[in-house]
Amino acid sequence: MHLVLAGAGHAHLEVLRHFARSPPDAGPARLTLVTPEATAIYSGAVPGVVAGLLPPTAAEIPLAPLLSDAGAEWIEDRVTGLDAGRRLLRLGRNPPLPYDLLSLDTGALPVTPPGTVPVRPWRGLFAALAALDPAAGRVAVIGAGAAGTELALALARRPGPRPLLLEAMPDVLPGLPAPFRARAERALRLAGVSWRTDFPVERLDDGALHGPESRMGQVALAIACTGTRPALDLRDSGLACDAAGFPRMDAALRSQSHHDVFGAGDGVAAGLPKAGVWAVRAGPVLADNLSRALLGEPLRPWEPQRQALILLGTGRGEAIGLWRGISFEGAWAWRWKRWLDGRFVRRYAGTGEG
Repeated sequence: MHLVLAGAGHAHLEVLRHFARSPPDAGPARLTLVTPEATAIYSGAVPGVVAGLLPPTAAEIPLAPLLSDAGAEWIEDRVTGLDAGRRLLRLGRNPPLPYDLLSLDTGALPVTPPGTVPVRPWRGLFAALAALDPAAGRVAVIGAGAAGTELALALARRPGPRPLLLEAMPDVLPGLPAPFRARAERALRLAGVSWRTDFPVERLDDGALHGPESRMGQVALAIACTGTRPALDLRDSGLACDAAGFPRMDAALRSQSHHDVFGAGDGVAAGLPKAGVWAVRAGPVLADNLSRALLGEPLRPWEPQRQALILLGTGRGEAIGLWRGISFEGAWAWRWKRWLDGRFVRRYAGTGEG
């Protein structure tokens, strides 16, 4: 059978590692990864790279060793669509790719107001920051959720005016406990980051961010960390999808409409928040169920825990965290975050950590 992995998200890294460690007769006859890049970016380490606290390599996972160990083929291309009825994956430059079993881990992108830069793909963010003239104005981060808040704290370490953080809801870190929000606001103040809530951004135009009733000027770059849309819209693929175009998966991470399609991560609808931690946790379950599908064995349902550890770097060698409703902060939390992030990268970069 031919198993095709669409995208090199966190879950698919574990799938490749799984087949690299499996007996030859337990894997597919042919395994193919489709992704346009030779390296995967680990999202958890990106703020540390932006802040200059970590080298770029701290967030990079070269795919070649994983592909070689798993006996997988790499097609250097972008997935553009899917014909689920004919089992064909549409690609940007190459002919449609037939499959027997397909797994989707193509990720999600932010909803991007006109004139702004999406926080993902990460390489686009890195390029925008590299091209930025610090004297041109300040950087605004749109969306004060966990990702946006941590990015604003990281940007505060870079040359130029202190960044601005904007949120459409009444609070920074909406929906999270008040003690955790208070710690984050204190960190923002110490970093010199100003913020404004109840400000839904409509567009960036001629150096000004426009909301429904007001505007904010002297903005050289606005980075959108708001909402999510699928990087690959599959509403016309034949798969069962939600209204936004995310394919619906069942508890075994298999398509609700097509039993030859699986998926995990931010790019699918699996009843979980859009956050990298869930893709990491889904990886082993996805890998196991792909093996079971290849062998014709019953699938294993996934029962994820409903809470996840949150660790946000402050850009000052400390981190603030939240676990089971308890907030904390300190240099020790940053060391813990660095260890967790480093362990993930080492696991898949072939430098240890089984």
